[in-house]
Amino acid sequence: MLFRSNATLYIWNSSNISLSQTFINYPEGKYSGTTFDLSKRPYGMTSYGKYIWTSSHDSPYPYINKYWLNGTYTNNSFMFIDATPSAITTNGTYMWIAGSNKLIYKYWLNGTSTGQSFNTSSEMLYPAWGMTNNNKFLFLTINDLTGRIYKYWLNGTYFGDFNLTVYSGAPDYILTN
Repeated sequence: MLFRSNATLYIWNSSNISLSQTFINYPEGKYSGTTFDLSKRPYGMTSYGKYIWTSSHDSPYPYINKYWLNGTYTNNSFMFIDATPSAITTNGTYMWIAGSNKLIYKYWLNGTSTGQSFNTSSEMLYPAWGMTNNNKFLFLTINDLTGRIYKYWLNGTYFGDFNLTVYSGAPDYILTN
């Protein structure tokens, strides 16, 4: 998975190991030589401003963890007990977290639930695997072979979907610029 924060590209190795590494690259694609280990294996990752948020599947409850862009843990996380989280995205005001139950939950960045969620069951066969936003729409992917991108208004109203005709297979993650 990758995401962009300002002019830096972050690439996350999502292999099944207990510690995942995030590689920091310059915009020209030159590897900066900087790596850091996250204390918990992320299943979703997003950034805004100076921070990175990750979703993890820790026992007994999953957490949303907050890091500085250099990988230092901020000692700020919150328990996500609604479902097992996967995809996560933020617009700087809210955070949307995809649950294993096909619901998308809306949170404030401080970890407080807004009490709002929406169900993707009518449109999507599986829970969201990747998610991003452009401050107007949420774009979601699922882990299947359709190559479809599902588009929702930020309030959770379904807008439509489209197929990635130039892509074969399942898009695991998605990123907006």
